[in-house]
Amino acid sequence: MGAILIVDDVPDIRLFCRVVLEGGGHEVTEASTVDEAIKALESTPLDGVLLDIRLFDREGWDVLKVVRDREDLRGTRVIVCSAHAGPGDQRRAVEEGAAGFLGKPFMPKELLRVFAPE
Repeated sequence: MGAILIVDDVPDIRLFCRVVLEGGGHEVTEASTVDEAIKALESTPLDGVLLDIRLFDREGWDVLKVVRDREDLRGTRVIVCSAHAGPGDQRRAVEEGAAGFLGKPFMPKELLRVFAPE
């Protein structure tokens, strides 16, 4: 399976996602801020990112932009997630290059499905 970065400022959500993804055979790295996420993207080969768009320090859109702007990260699958997103956020995620969108709360099988090998 793949190496996944979870970007969320809520520790319990990161823990839930870590347990689910590791149970599905993925290697998991965590970040709670945009800056931590960008550092992880620069230092760790990743196959995917689970990206909350409403973070404490800044919006997750900044992380998505970094992934899409860097040639070496273009193959990284980004799944945007949020508990407070509307249809505009879902549309924006696709327009800005995300591979998908998950509304919170989501079920474990939904999380595993979006990071299943194609």
